[in-house]
Amino acid sequence: YQGRRRADVPYGQIAKALDGRVSSMLRPDLHKALRHNLPDDVDIRFNAAVTGVDNREGGVTLTLGGGDTVDADLLIGADGISSTVRNLVFGADSRYLRYLGSHAASFVFDASDIRRD
Repeated sequence: YQGRRRADVPYGQIAKALDGRVSSMLRPDLHKALRHNLPDDVDIRFNAAVTGVDNREGGVTLTLGGGDTVDADLLIGADGISSTVRNLVFGADSRYLRYLGSHAASFVFDASDIRRD
C-alpha cells in the first residue's frame, strides 16, 4: 500500500449517528488510567475470563472461567469487538449492533522491521 490510506473511519459521522455517545480508548491507556486513579484496595483483574454476570442490588456477581465468583461494585468489560462481557450483560450482538458502513480493527506494535519504506 506504500503508505497510502486505503480507508478511514468517519468518527464524526459515527458520533453524530449515536448522538455523541461514542468514545475510543486504547487498552493500555485504560489500564494506566485504572491503575493510577483507583485506590490500592480496588481489585483490578486483567485476562480474567468472565463466564457469567448476575446483576444484584448495588453491583454484580461475576463467575470466572475457573468457577470462582467475585462480587463487584462495577464491571468494565474491555474485551474487544466480540465482547463476551457485552453479550452476557446485554444479549446477542444482533439485537443492538448497527452496521455503519465499515469494519475496523487497530493495534499498536513496535517492530521497525515490519515497516516498509
